[in-house]
Amino acid sequence: MNKRSVLSRKFIILWSVVVLFSLAGIVLLNNNIFLNTDYETEMSYEEKCDIFAPVIERNYHKMSNRGGYSDYGSEICKIYISTTDDNDVRKQILNKVQKLSDEICTGCQNDRDKVKAIAYWVAENIYYNHTAAETSVNSDTISLETTLELKTTTCAGYSNIFSALCSMQDIYCLNLRGGSGWKEDDPDWLLNCPMNHEWNAVLLDGEWVYVDTTWISPNTYDSDGYHKSENYNDEYFGMSAEYMSFEHRIDLIDHRDFKNALN
Repeated sequence: MNKRSVLSRKFIILWSVVVLFSLAGIVLLNNNIFLNTDYETEMSYEEKCDIFAPVIERNYHKMSNRGGYSDYGSEICKIYISTTDDNDVRKQILNKVQKLSDEICTGCQNDRDKVKAIAYWVAENIYYNHTAAETSVNSDTISLETTLELKTTTCAGYSNIFSALCSMQDIYCLNLRGGSGWKEDDPDWLLNCPMNHEWNAVLLDGEWVYVDTTWISPNTYDSDGYHKSENYNDEYFGMSAEYMSFEHRIDLIDHRDFKNALN
């Protein structure tokens, strides 16, 4: 093995450790924990924006700081594709993702239609893995390989497969990690809660549109098996920055170039 191959392997191992530590810091939430989408309050949208102004300002700052994004190329994207150290396997998985993405987007007229089709395919076909969330979440749990094979994952896996399907349509998609949940009308709580969630932002017509497929999806998986529901939480598709900020605080942002990951 030449020196370059050794350094590449060491880099992959090091980044795998980073990913695992990041996952360990995420308390992976399902659709219901700390979540109150009814907002039992008579406040208007504008009043709620005023209350959550500190979170909104923080999220705008994070999204406007282009230099703060991490652009993940082939070496890091490999970890999110498969934990198997075999590029032939990874190529097969990405080919499967490309084919699936094309099938999902058949008949779509524009990128916005494609993003919606992808989001609801993920919401309908993937199941939140409570067993993994309560025991151990690792790189394999959220990899494209496992998510496609078992149709189960946690929030990081929902975000991962959504971004991969978007990438295959040349739609610029970011993976966002940070704090999430809702405690009455308390921006300080949201600003200081642990980093516990992952979701996405897509660039459409020059504007960021936010999507949380984990919270759109009502499907769950546990020791009793797969539990499917049609009660989608539609408010988490196409969120504005303000609406997102009522329940999401952005800490980390990365872009995973799956389409060109193995070139």
